[in-house]
Amino acid sequence: FDDIKLSEKYDFYFGIGGVITYNNVEKLTESVRNIPIDRLLTETDAPFLTPKEYRKNISKINSPAALPEVVKKIAEIRNMPVEEMAKILYNNAERLFFSK
Repeated sequence: FDDIKLSEKYDFYFGIGGVITYNNVEKLTESVRNIPIDRLLTETDAPFLTPKEYRKNISKINSPAALPEVVKKIAEIRNMPVEEMAKILYNNAERLFFSK
C-alpha cells in the first residue's frame, strides 16, 4: 500500500475499471477499500476489460455505458449507497480535470 500513501504526496488518482467486477481480484478489491476516497476515479479501458455483467448481458465491447457497473461494485466494496459513490467519483473527476 505504499503507492496509496504516495497518492497524496504526489497528487495521484487511481482509475478503477471493469476488472473490479471480475472473480478472484482480492488484491484489487483490498486496494479499492484502502485508497483514499478522494483519489478514486472510474475508467473504461475501452474497448477491453468489459465489466462482467455488461459483457454477459449487453456487449463484449467496453464503453462508457458500462461504468455504472463499476460504480456499483466500488460502492459495494466501500459499503456505501451507489448514488453517494457516484457523486464522489464525479466530484473527484471534476476536481482532477477542471480545477485550476
